[in-house]
Amino acid sequence: CQAIMFLSEKDCGEQLLATLAKEANANMKTLMQKLIDNVQKGEIKASQSIINRMDAAQKQYATDNYWVRACLPMKSCLECPVEL
Repeated sequence: CQAIMFLSEKDCGEQLLATLAKEANANMKTLMQKLIDNVQKGEIKASQSIINRMDAAQKQYATDNYWVRACLPMKSCLECPVEL
């Protein structure tokens, strides 16, 4: 998981920040900002915890809007059933 995040970090990070800047849903913006902050600090377990607390609709929204293109590898990493 760490390797996946490291390999896609630059492109994915830029993509996440660009998507976050356009986010109109205040709740999702807060959740994703916390998740991004944790990833940037290397606190992957804390990011996974945020994902695990999302309801089904929030997870689908994140999948549709954030875990795309350069960030697709992060989806399987953060939505993993195994606790990091």
